[in-house]
Amino acid sequence: MCLLLAIDWCANDPCQKDMGGQCFLRDGGRTFKCECKAGFKKITNGDSFMRCQDVDECTETDENEKPLHSCHLLATCTNTIGSFTCACPDGFVGDGFDCQDYDDCLMGIFECTVDSSCVNLAGSYTCHCNDGYEEHIDGKHKTCVERRLLAYGEETGDTEVTSTSDITGEKVSALVKVPHGLPVAGQQVLEYLYVSGINFHL
Repeated sequence: MCLLLAIDWCANDPCQKDMGGQCFLRDGGRTFKCECKAGFKKITNGDSFMRCQDVDECTETDENEKPLHSCHLLATCTNTIGSFTCACPDGFVGDGFDCQDYDDCLMGIFECTVDSSCVNLAGSYTCHCNDGYEEHIDGKHKTCVERRLLAYGEETGDTEVTSTSDITGEKVSALVKVPHGLPVAGQQVLEYLYVSGINFHL
């Protein structure tokens, strides 16, 4: 009497399952074949299986030169063993496969002075000086300086400061008559002056 012993060729892990390999019995269990899981590619030596190698979806492309990953165009792709992850850049929200800009101004996530207004940008924001103010840069600091003679308001007859001072180069008003004069040093009385957003000049 002959006994037919069944041998499990996959029991000794010939396909290295921890490295993405999968073992399949063939011909009624008389032989086996190794394949690789998704995210891996099979490395062979002729017809002999060698190993499964991780596919870098972040850098490799298909036969049509299209990326193997499906991350959003602005997202960062990070390769992992057998797969990949996607992460949206700062200023965007989403799962990496879909990234949407969030409105920093609407959500109150901004730092602008009281003389400027928040303007949303893709992934960020900027501060624009309010009407009646102009940008002034002092070293690395940017501020908004008033360029109106008086507090802005048409109903009070405010005059826009549009002339340029020959002394400082600042935007200044036209000459303004001072009622009853303005006493200054040297026992003089100033009858006219012009005003900038931050000073008055003799």
